[in-house]
Amino acid sequence: MKKVVLLSALLFINSAMASTTWIPISNGRISVVIPYIPKDKFPAPKNIRITDSNGGKTIAWDDMKHASQYKIQVLNEAGDWVDVAITDNTFFELHSGYTGKNAEYFQVRVVACNYSTCVNTGTYSLGYSFRKKVVFIHTDLLGSPVAESYMEEQ
Repeated sequence: MKKVVLLSALLFINSAMASTTWIPISNGRISVVIPYIPKDKFPAPKNIRITDSNGGKTIAWDDMKHASQYKIQVLNEAGDWVDVAITDNTFFELHSGYTGKNAEYFQVRVVACNYSTCVNTGTYSLGYSFRKKVVFIHTDLLGSPVAESYMEEQ
């Protein structure tokens, strides 16, 4: 029983970590603790914040009940979401290769995952921009688009 109490105490020390819910199962002298894996999908992470840090950007979000980890993706210029990392923290630092002026990525999103997988476990957050990019659509006299040009934050 001391091991279960010690394990429970260790799980709640750091509040910036994902909060896996653990279920103790006991059968006589044998005790096991297993993670709770919800049957429903997680909602989208909320309160996403982007701040400057060490030449990159720190992405932070509120913890989700029963989430064990989080997957971070960035949007490239081709419009594809690219996996960056899976973390058990409620924050992640993207280095300047992802967020700098010449980087090909300009949005980030997060999804909550259960203990065993990140596949089809929840709804992604909205994409949050860490680089401002304005698209100008040029039209002919009839209003048909003929060209696009871009202006990025300096």
